[in-house]
Amino acid sequence: SGSFRMIRLSIKYGICHISPHAFAMYGFIDSMMGNIHVGYRYAKLALSFLERFDNREVHCSTITAFWVLVAPWHENYLGDTLEHIRHAFKVGMEIGDHENAMFAMMMDCTHSFYSGCPLAILLDQMNSTVENAASLGQDMPRYSLIPNQQTVLNLMGRSDDPIVLRGTAMNDDDFIGRVAPENVEFTLHVMYTARILLACIFCEYKTAVEIAEKSRKTVAKALPGSYMMTIHFFYDALA
Repeated sequence: SGSFRMIRLSIKYGICHISPHAFAMYGFIDSMMGNIHVGYRYAKLALSFLERFDNREVHCSTITAFWVLVAPWHENYLGDTLEHIRHAFKVGMEIGDHENAMFAMMMDCTHSFYSGCPLAILLDQMNSTVENAASLGQDMPRYSLIPNQQTVLNLMGRSDDPIVLRGTAMNDDDFIGRVAPENVEFTLHVMYTARILLACIFCEYKTAVEIAEKSRKTVAKALPGSYMMTIHFFYDALA
């Protein structure tokens, strides 16, 4: 992969300003393959390399990769990641890296949700993030966040059916048709995870089992290496 090649070149010729992102992604891949401690060390190296360069081209993507993809598997509670992800967003916006900045903000909302942020505060944050992503033309983070936005609305009683993702944020009957083909699988599994969570919370266990059976075989492919797999499997097990 590109990360492997960049690491080989960095070892041979020395570290440059884009090396940190390669080390962070290699750390993620190593963690995904089960080498959690080795992957963590590579990703920590990536953060240390950032301090060597004034060029901040890969700062946002590297910081986000560490705190979203690697740290949750090692030792960090999701709430511990928030200040770092928000810093990544700030840096990304300052240098015009809107793609990675909005991905960071989407994950900030997601981590806030799963770490117990008050729903009213979280809904304001999600509304702002979805609007900003739309204004910047960043459809991947926008559409990936909307199912969780609707989940929050459901939990606040702002939907006709609390276990169906249908309301002011989205309608699950036609939502996936608005998503770019390359992002459909990921977004679909975000929806599955949200629906399993809602079904379990509202004691609709038969529905939770039905949803889990649809997604159980493909979730690892759709969310490779993501801690969201554990959330999916947790609610699957509860059902």
